[in-house]
Amino acid sequence: MRRTNRCRRCDATGAVSEGTRRMLPWGAWLAAAGLMAACGSTTEDRAAQSAGAGGSSAASSRGGESGGSGRDTGDAGAEPSSGGRGTGASGGTGGEGTGGMFWVVPGCGDGVLASSEECDDGNPIPGDGCNGICELEPHATCDTPGAPCTIDVVCGNGVVEVGEACDDGNTEDHDGCAGDCIHVDESCPYPGDGCRPSLVACGDGWLHFTEECDDGNTLPGDGCNGLCAMEPYSRCPVPGASCEWSLPFCGDGIVHTTVGEACDDGNMSGGDGCAADCSFVEPFCDCPSPGEPCDCVSTDCGDTVVDAPEECDDGNDDPDDGCHLCSLVICGDAIVQGPVEVCDDGVNDGSYGGCSVDCRERAPRCGDAIVQGEYGEECDDEWNDGSYGYCAADCRWGPRCGDGTVDHDWGEQCDDDNTESGDGCTSDCLREGICGNGIVEPPTEECDDGINYGGYGRCGPDCVPAAYCGNGVTEREYEECDDGVNAGEYGRCAPGCTLGEYCGDGRLQAPWEGCDDGGNENFDGCSAWCQYE
Repeated sequence: MRRTNRCRRCDATGAVSEGTRRMLPWGAWLAAAGLMAACGSTTEDRAAQSAGAGGSSAASSRGGESGGSGRDTGDAGAEPSSGGRGTGASGGTGGEGTGGMFWVVPGCGDGVLASSEECDDGNPIPGDGCNGICELEPHATCDTPGAPCTIDVVCGNGVVEVGEACDDGNTEDHDGCAGDCIHVDESCPYPGDGCRPSLVACGDGWLHFTEECDDGNTLPGDGCNGLCAMEPYSRCPVPGASCEWSLPFCGDGIVHTTVGEACDDGNMSGGDGCAADCSFVEPFCDCPSPGEPCDCVSTDCGDTVVDAPEECDDGNDDPDDGCHLCSLVICGDAIVQGPVEVCDDGVNDGSYGGCSVDCRERAPRCGDAIVQGEYGEECDDEWNDGSYGYCAADCRWGPRCGDGTVDHDWGEQCDDDNTESGDGCTSDCLREGICGNGIVEPPTEECDDGINYGGYGRCGPDCVPAAYCGNGVTEREYEECDDGVNAGEYGRCAPGCTLGEYCGDGRLQAPWEGCDDGGNENFDGCSAWCQYE
């Protein structure tokens, strides 16, 4: 029996207490009026109501005197459960006796469509098609009051709709279009006709077994080229992140002949077979494997005794007396005797690319970082490795944007022999006005990340965003709600597509609510639409 709870906010006379009156917001006074009517009857009335069989004389008499109390007239709109009915003399209708039933004020979320409501799905929670103040949310149909709304965007119907990156007519994964219609493995140009799965996609930010790197794009010249192969002097340790550049240096375990290295044993220490600056192999040593220790033959050089494999031993280390480190120093024998000799081409006439007459200096050459046009050089960046956009080993330009040749292997889509944009081919040799070139070109494109495989918050195949917060479609895996505005007003969705203030969140929000017990149940003191019962 709930009789003891029925008038818990009424004093002995049946009036709403002063403390209750002060705490009730305006929106709850209608509920208070119901409480006053329910509690306005005398003990005799309540006894008669609780008797509840065949319409007691007390209820009938009381109905005649007063025309029926507010609790008992039925004007309050309550549904009586059981009991006798009496008819008042003044035209009021005696109420049905109940076992202490609550009187519930109608409101948004009661499942009854009022004239002021666009919908009422039986709850006051936003994000399900009908928000917390009974307004229709985008892409929703709410035909039946009290029943769940229908969301009009349907994954698997073969039509690419708002919030979808693809729709191949099913909700299966691993067939080109994911089961949530948000992710694609490749573009699906014919919605409803299915897609071909693509297991490897260079530029998707994932390192596949056929790739050396994947920095999340297919643009060359950034360390990872358009085929997801490493470019010289780059490191790409984190898939999906920008690569790092590492310029050649002595001690990196790579013999960079273009910068004058003759060996590189992975360190910058002399006396171990490779000179400290990597410019020559020390006498009686061989360095066949870059990055590995050199092979050297131990001698007693300096004891003035010539022991094999020594060529001479004058007991000193004077580099200019013809014998140095127990090796004969002969400029012109085509053997570089470092550190005395810098070069020795056997001719040593100082001509382009050659050596000076004393073997101490290199003549002008490709690789000295000086562009010598008189010798036919087009470029000279010192390394001249021929990678995209850089100089080749012969000091002529390697493949690059603007050379008039479309280098598909390096990610070029066009090449009009210049690096100017606005002429159909961008300065990066990507087609202008084409979805997928990595350039957002309004008004036909809203996004373009060069991949356009969809995903939450990413770009879709048609250069329009796939699923994202603010499109008016609630993506349940990522969002609690999405009304397209997400301003956070009462009963509506908040920024970040999270639930804002609503009835049932356990927080009292005046003037919308008279109570909020954190639930959406009736007959527990606070109704499902947050008014006192």
